[in-house]
Amino acid sequence: MVVVEAVMKQALYISIILFCLSCKNGARIQQTPSPELSPGDVVASQLHALQNNDTPETDHGIEIAFNFASPANKENTGPLDRFVSMLHNPLYASLLNCKDYFIKEHFMGERQAEFFVFVTNSSGIEIIYLFSLSKQKDGTCKNCWMTDGVRPWDEETQEEETIYEV
Repeated sequence: MVVVEAVMKQALYISIILFCLSCKNGARIQQTPSPELSPGDVVASQLHALQNNDTPETDHGIEIAFNFASPANKENTGPLDRFVSMLHNPLYASLLNCKDYFIKEHFMGERQAEFFVFVTNSSGIEIIYLFSLSKQKDGTCKNCWMTDGVRPWDEETQEEETIYEV
């Protein structure tokens, strides 16, 4: 009986550790959209994937980020090959294999959300991005939060630096 309790306690500890390792900023990290994910979870899932972009294979993180792109976003940025090229563009390359990131909620509505993301790139430079999301009304991702666009943010002028959708 004591051995069974010890094994169950050890299994519980391992489960808790694995759960905590899968979280950043308290977010649930996933690879595909789900109605259970909050807008913050979606942003964190994309950033986690991009931070580990080349694991287990080259540009796998970009593929995961593309999974969370809204249908409207995919119309502008897809297919995946084009999306990969865009993320390797200097405007967005800092997201790839970044050292760290911090997510700050900017706006939260019933069907719209925005987050500032402070990224420390692989060279140690901080860059700010604005992530815009919407809750999907229909289709296979009905009631899922998905990313409509990502834009570099100029902190001094408090304006978007570009109008490109990602």
